[in-house]
Amino acid sequence: SRFDPNEEADSMERARRLTLGLLLLYSLPQFACTSRKPEAIEIGRDACQHCKMIISDARFGGELLTAKGKARKFDAIECLLAYRNSSKESAPGDLLFVADSTHPGILLPAPAASFVIHPQLRSPMGLGILVGPTPESLKPFLPENQKEVLTWKELTQRLEKPKP
Repeated sequence: SRFDPNEEADSMERARRLTLGLLLLYSLPQFACTSRKPEAIEIGRDACQHCKMIISDARFGGELLTAKGKARKFDAIECLLAYRNSSKESAPGDLLFVADSTHPGILLPAPAASFVIHPQLRSPMGLGILVGPTPESLKPFLPENQKEVLTWKELTQRLEKPKP
């Protein structure tokens, strides 16, 4: 078996191409994925995906951004949850956003937000759910006899009906 420099060069070139191909293959998903952000809700123009009412108050509502990138807009958190629980389109990769009641027009990631149920407050679906980025941001909005600020998990447990 004789040493052939051309054969070794060809072998090294194939290895280099294979390595570059594998690097490209593994890095494509990182570059192909974009950070998914909610679309702005156009007050007075967008309709609630669930109840079909025109979204009229920037202090309430939310958005479900599907894993496929479609934005579904809602006039109240109650509608967002009802849609998510009943829609065949809902999937584990969905992102949920809620309107920041303390800064109308801003959408917050639902799992990171804080919530207050204020029964005297008029909201689109009537539950009076206020949202803020932190529990402290909602303290000025608490009814006199209420001290409780809820997490997303606590709120959804209160609002969602158990599935049969």
